Amino acid sequence: MAGRIPTNEREARKLYVHDRHRMVVTVIIAVMVLTLVICIPTAAGLFDRTSEEVAQPNYGVTAPCVATGTTAVDASKITVRVLNATDKSGLGTAVANELQTRGFAIQGIDNYSGGTLDRTEIRFGKNAIAEAYTLAGNLNDAIMRMDSRDDSLVDLLIGSSFYDLLDEDQVTTLSGSTLQSIKGCVAADAITDLPDALPHDAVNATTTGTGGDATTAPENDSGSSDSSDSSSTNSSSN
Repeated sequence: MAGRIPTNEREARKLYVHDRHRMVVTVIIAVMVLTLVICIPTAAGLFDRTSEEVAQPNYGVTAPCVATGTTAVDASKITVRVLNATDKSGLGTAVANELQTRGFAIQGIDNYSGGTLDRTEIRFGKNAIAEAYTLAGNLNDAIMRMDSRDDSLVDLLIGSSFYDLLDEDQVTTLSGSTLQSIKGCVAADAITDLPDALPHDAVNATTTGTGGDATTAPENDSGSSDSSDSSSTNSSSN
């Protein structure tokens, strides 16, 4: 209809409306194309970054190696404090109870005072590397993060990505099994600038508990949105 000259007012209005609609449709299509041009590379970049993060050993966090030939520690000799770093009330209690049934000593249950975490973390010191590796075998997506503590307490910070512990028949770090170092790990003494450990009651390796009782430990496991200070340990496993 381009170039057509209207012969009367009625036809002129029809041509005007037609041209107006065509212009609107053209603008909409142009906006949609421009949006796709901008969004697709951005989304691809986000996916690439996420994939890259997951592909990195220990999610990009430097982990200490476990000494060659080290075997997994008996669960009853590992004391764990469970901190809920999600907004899901009661999750820390549920995880602690399950760990207790697997023989781990539970020192306490609380909310993580730092807010929420996207991914679960296992925090430990240089004297509990084997204990941390043993606990990590019960999870499929936890970050191993060594901090400045010198004792044997292991903190398990439940992050938003947590779904469940691995089934016991999937755990590869049962007592007596040989522990495998995380790919890309380094000697513990080579890790500098360690983050400060969360305040806690120290646990000595020679006095680690024999099962603990997560169900009777005082707790404040209502989700991190109303978290109190996780630095206060709820109870001693000893």
